[in-house]
Amino acid sequence: MSALFKSVVARWHSPGAAKRSAIGLAALALLAVSIAGYWYRTNTHPRQGVEPSLSVSQQFAQEHCLEGAMLYHDVLWAYVCMKLAERGQGQDHPECDLPDAEAARLNALLQQADRKCMAETSR
Repeated sequence: MSALFKSVVARWHSPGAAKRSAIGLAALALLAVSIAGYWYRTNTHPRQGVEPSLSVSQQFAQEHCLEGAMLYHDVLWAYVCMKLAERGQGQDHPECDLPDAEAARLNALLQQADRKCMAETSR
């Protein structure tokens, strides 16, 4: 074997090179999976309510805005459940049954946030 080939093989099999190669391959695999997942979500399963006439970036922004609104709604719902339970007026778990008026108020806030997301991302 030539000296150049031996030096390349020696460097490739060094402990540092193996670690760098493994990290690089892991990063590439993670990037590939992320891209494939994003493509799959945006092209096959857009969230119900996302306008299909928007560009991909607008759909992505709209989907994340709507998900954020839903997350906020869920956290607010759990908070109200907890406060009612502290006063002895309800169940102490995040998905409790709220009184009709309180549930309607929180659902109206969610609908308002959804409308805001749709308006802001379709410009």
